[in-house]
Amino acid sequence: MIIMAVSLVFVGIEAGLQVLDGIYRLLKSEIERHLPLILWGLPPFSRHCRRLLFQFV
Repeated sequence: MIIMAVSLVFVGIEAGLQVLDGIYRLLKSEIERHLPLILWGLPPFSRHCRRLLFQFV
């Protein structure tokens, strides 16, 4: 009985992690899709910031 409860807890944790991973991937793809629009909408003086951001993307 205890082993079953522990395994259920682990299954729940794994399912939660998969959901979080899916949310993270979705947000990442959305941000990557809109990033150029956001960056090009910035004023010209932030060109250096744009260059820094594109190094990490």
